[in-house]
Amino acid sequence: MSRPFRLKHFEIVQDYAAMKIGTDALCLGVWCARYADRGARRVLDLGTGTGILALMLAQALPEAKVSAIEIDLEALRDCRGNFERSPYTTRLHLYEGNALSLLTDGPSYDLIISNPPYFAPTTFAPNEHRARARTEQTEGLTLERLIQLSARLLSPDGELCLITPTDRETDLRAYAAENLLYPHLLCELSHQGGQPIRLISLWRRVLSSSHYRPTGRMHLSLYQANGLYSTAFVDLASEYLLEELLGQAKKE
Repeated sequence: MSRPFRLKHFEIVQDYAAMKIGTDALCLGVWCARYADRGARRVLDLGTGTGILALMLAQALPEAKVSAIEIDLEALRDCRGNFERSPYTTRLHLYEGNALSLLTDGPSYDLIISNPPYFAPTTFAPNEHRARARTEQTEGLTLERLIQLSARLLSPDGELCLITPTDRETDLRAYAAENLLYPHLLCELSHQGGQPIRLISLWRRVLSSSHYRPTGRMHLSLYQANGLYSTAFVDLASEYLLEELLGQAKKE
């Protein structure tokens, strides 16, 4: 059994899930907690894995009820225990199964978050469960289907928050436009101020009564030149990550 990943107010056991907690999830969670609507009362985490994003938003939004859905049985074992041990357990609900079938006729949500599988199906991964978690499946929750589903489930003023490789921006914009969503805020994420490798995006509905608003764009560098986390990332993550983790140098 692996050591739990400890945060300030809860911990994540990840003994069975193929996808362990990584930089993508942490960046998405802390960024969404800062820039998404703080008035959200119904939150959905699509493909929750170990439950890290659902728990981070439960901490950030103390009045919100947070639902999460996961199809992988191994990840569900970890997630269920993580929810039960957390201080937010009464506000958390875990769905087991395929989002495409379970949530189609469900309630509306003020905020939907997802760290979706985004690698092409030809990408090699030696572990079958890890491959499924990282790779778009033809019959599963592709980015296109995720946006279609989210557009059906979002409340009129709801928001969708995602993290993807930067080269999927064109695809995201096309899928979103087809479903009457527009990019409210985009954040390019880089390791040390260089070429962006990830895009965190926040999407809202196109409403007939709303005026045109240009898309906001920002950049977040994870590390300083000395290998320590950047001041901007520490500012975002200080309510969630332990100080000893934030002070660590980047592993080579």
